[in-house]
Parts: sequence; structure tokens; C-alpha cells
Amino acid sequence: MADNHSLNVMVVDDELPLRQELRLFPWIEHGFELMGEAENGQEALSLCRRLKPDIVITDITMPVMDGLAFFRILKEELPVTQVILLTCHSDFEYAREALRLGAVEYLLKVTMDPSELLNALMYAKEAYLREKSFVQTKLQSGMKADSSRLEDDAESTEGWMLARRNRGQMLDFIRKELPEWAAGYDISGSKASIRKEVEEAINYIKENLHRPLTLSVVAEHVRLSPHYFSRLFKEETGISFQSYITSKRMERAAYLLRTSSLRVYEVAYDVGIPSYRYFAAMFRDYAGISPTEYKKSGLSLSPVRKE
Repeated sequence: MADNHSLNVMVVDDELPLRQELRLFPWIEHGFELMGEAENGQEALSLCRRLKPDIVITDITMPVMDGLAFFRILKEELPVTQVILLTCHSDFEYAREALRLGAVEYLLKVTMDPSELLNALMYAKEAYLREKSFVQTKLQSGMKADSSRLEDDAESTEGWMLARRNRGQMLDFIRKELPEWAAGYDISGSKASIRKEVEEAINYIKENLHRPLTLSVVAEHVRLSPHYFSRLFKEETGISFQSYITSKRMERAAYLLRTSSLRVYEVAYDVGIPSYRYFAAMFRDYAGISPTEYKKSGLSLSPVRKE
């Protein structure tokens, strides 16, 4: 997706030498602008609320507020902002957790070079533009249609004015204050409508495994709040949303490794995991064998059973 505007980047790390090193990166030359720095998650969160960066590059281990705590809050408040992690080998489990939550890439501090940083930035840019376009399209189509209909029924209520600021809150308000209207539009929360919404989510996941899929994006697609959708999904399928995404990605990856001539890193990108290292670790964790070994073996995928 083409875009001629520079994206604003914020760096968060408690190590001054690393921040100084990143200042030397040719940001403008590659279509980015370094808009600010922070030494910990708390300071970064304050800056993000004020400056609203497009991309954040953050360390994981920091004082006051660590990178994961900062990341969780950031994705709740600024879901379109993309996050790249800076980490050490010892932080690998934390990096995996953050990638599961929606970070686009992680970079090892000790080996990071300008080309690796640029690759991560370009993927983050692509993800940012894609997510921004997706959210704008959904809001314009869904919110416009719903709000015009609902304003006739709830125009004078304070609840409507509050609910229209947030789609999840709006739907909760509809179910509570306008149950008859909600029933007519199949969002009443009945068992039948829940099954329909979850089925729609599953179909959407299958069709979009190649893109970054987060709970908030899929919940928005089926017009439910992330928290409500997460609970419904597990109740209906017996598995958490993230576990379902992982299993479908690994099944798709196994199929491609077994039947196509794609290289492992190409398969990783095809199933929405552009980080080769993370994909390889996830595949081994799921199947008990590396993707390269699996490709050579010709075996069918059998998930590892964990005690």
C-alpha cells in the first residue's frame, strides 16, 4: 500500500547508548521521522497519549514500567500503533508473549544492524497502513449505518452519546437499553446470534491468516467488544482465540511445507508470521520438530501434547 507521508516513530529504552545509536539511523531517508524518546514504559505511555506515534520501538526489560505492561496498555488505547521489540536472548519468552499480543517484530540488541532495523520498520509501516485502512473502512461502513438507525430511537439519551464513542460500548448499550431493536438485528446476545458471530469470525480468520490478526481486529469485524468476543469465542469453541489462531496458522504452515516449494521464511510470511525466528520457535513448540526438519520429513502434522 503506497503512502507518501512519513510515519512517526518513538524509541523507548532505558539505555542511553542505544538511544544515541538509533538517532544516527537515516530515518527521513527511509520515510520515517524519530518523533521522541522515553526511558521507561510509564514515560513512554505519557508521550504516546500526547503525540500518538505510528510506530513504537521498545525495550522489554525497563524500570518503573516494563515493555510488556506498556505494550498492553498502548494496544488498548492506540490499537493502530505498531510495536517493534528490542530484546536480549534472555527475554525470548517475553518477546513471544508480546508477539502473540500483536507486536510486528522483535530485534536482538546485540546483533541488530541498520538493514535488520529497516526491514522491521518497513513491515511495521505496511501493518500500520493496512490496519488504519481496515479500521477506517469498518468504522465508516458499520458505524454510519448503525448510528443513523439508532439515533431515531435513542437520540436524546445520555447513554447513546457515551456509547457512540466506542463500538463495543455502543453494542452493550443497545443490548441493555434497546433489546427489541437488538433482537431484530441479531445482536441481542442470544445463543443463536453468538454462534453466528463466532462462525463469522472463524471464516474471517481462515481468509486472513496471511495478515496480522489481533483480538481487537477480529472482534471489530464481528461488531463485538474485544473482551466480550474473547469470552464468547472460548465458550463456543472450547479454545481461546489466540490458541485457535496459532493452531490454524501451524496447520496451514504444515500444509505449505509439505506440499509446496516455498522456503520456510516464505511460509512464515504466508501464515502471518513475518519473523522467521518466531515462526520457527512457534512451529517447534507446536509440532515438536523444526519447520526445516518437517519439510524434509514429509510427515503429517501432529501437535505436541503438553502435560
